Amino acid sequence: MHLTFAVSLFLSACLIGCGSSGATTSTVAFVAELQRAQSVDYTPLESADHAVSRADLIIRGRIEDVRDGLRIASPRGGGRIFAEMATLEVRIEEVISGSVARGAPLRVQVRIAGSSVTGLRRLLPDTDVILILDDITKWRPFGEEATSIEYPAGVDADDTLFMPYTDGIWFDGDGALRGGLDQVTLADGWGSPRTINELEDTLRAAAADR
Repeated sequence: MHLTFAVSLFLSACLIGCGSSGATTSTVAFVAELQRAQSVDYTPLESADHAVSRADLIIRGRIEDVRDGLRIASPRGGGRIFAEMATLEVRIEEVISGSVARGAPLRVQVRIAGSSVTGLRRLLPDTDVILILDDITKWRPFGEEATSIEYPAGVDADDTLFMPYTDGIWFDGDGALRGGLDQVTLADGWGSPRTINELEDTLRAAAADR
């Protein structure tokens, strides 16, 4: 797995944006709910080239639903739940880098702490999102034998699952690219994409050069 363990668990928090004043409100509220009780300590993706080289999949799409996600524990911790996730069901509109079966639901895991699946579902944003994703299907943070994963209804160990990089969720917003965590920004090596379309173009150019 390419993400560090700490980043994987604690930093799948989103970056925000919006299309209209209504979308602005819903997106801000969605991200605020998702980020409740989250921490920030991450190594940024240095550039679009870096993102394309590390990510297993980069897509543009829409979040259509939120459902229960993985629950991760370790017997070493007495079975205590170490991380509880929500599953974002994403409709793929464009594959920018990597490959994925079209038509199948893209299941993206994000950690929830103070937030809830019900609250996130109620606040689904009506706007495009770019996701820079790591494949966590075979991820076992405590080792194969020492990781206990509880799969929710409708998801099992054979399903392909992804998690976004900390600086790997970008929403469309008012003709601008906005961040929902003040500490999370695009590194200098990205140049200065100002909209989600410019970000997509930057990523596509990097993918075409590989």
